[in-house]
Amino acid sequence: AQTANGVVDIAPVRLDLVELGAIQDRNLRAVVNGGELEGSLLGMGYLQLFDRIEIADDVLVLTR
Repeated sequence: AQTANGVVDIAPVRLDLVELGAIQDRNLRAVVNGGELEGSLLGMGYLQLFDRIEIADDVLVLTR
């Protein structure tokens, strides 16, 4: 994949379960990125599953 930091290897995977607090999502497509990241990222495809996305005081609030 071409990123802002250059080309990185990626591999598609399927996640059996993703839990964010009380929210559980199953059988999600994801991508493992071979680049140097300090943490995991939530992609736009996943964030589209939420009704509301809010960032306030350095807190991400996801609502369904």
